[in-house]
Amino acid sequence: MERHAFAMKVKEGRMNDYRKKLGEIWPKLTAFLDRNKVKNFSIWNAEDLIFGYYENEDVLFKIKWK
Repeated sequence: MERHAFAMKVKEGRMNDYRKKLGEIWPKLTAFLDRNKVKNFSIWNAEDLIFGYYENEDVLFKIKWK
């Protein structure tokens, strides 16, 4: 089992835009995660920082966000 984490900074004043966009892509994102056998995906924010965590079985797996 591989565990991965990430952090992103949202530009000042853009958090609502980020949340709106995430809501729009959520079905595609969950399909992508299912297709790539990603488990235990979590995403949250603290002020202008976004944090994420996920696990996957494939030690050679790398997510390529496009």
